[in-house]
Parts: sequence; structure tokens; C-alpha cells
Amino acid sequence: MSLPSRRDRFKPLELIGLSGVLAVISALVVLMVSRDIQFMLITLGVVFIICIVFMATFVLLAKPNKAELADIEQLDTEDHH
Repeated sequence: MSLPSRRDRFKPLELIGLSGVLAVISALVVLMVSRDIQFMLITLGVVFIICIVFMATFVLLAKPNKAELADIEQLDTEDHH
């Protein structure tokens, strides 16, 4: 069985990083508007969790293309032999 590519291994970190960036941006906006640190921290956590959930859902909904389907089929046949 072949090892996953570097891109495949770092894909989850990219999604977590993007969620973190979106959470920080929204927290900074809340901080500039309300000037309340506690509300900013709550916003940071909530937006981070919401982004993670939505991105995980979108990743699960993505359909593989023909090349990915062929690769999955090849890996399945290699595992059975």
C-alpha cells in the first residue's frame, strides 16, 4: 500500500488553520466593535468550532473524481490479495 502524499497528510492542518484564521478575524471584529475581551474570546471559540464543523461536513460531501475512484478500487484489490 502506498503512503499518502504530503498534500493528503497536511489537508486536515490546512482546514484547521483556515478555521483558526476565520475565527481570529471574527474575534478581532467583535473586539473592535464591543471592546469586550470576554465576548471576543467567546466569539473566537464559537466561530472556530462552527468553521471546523462546516468544513468537515463539506469534505465529507465532496465526491471523488474518476482518478480517485480508480485509486480507491486499486487499493481495495491490493488489500484483498
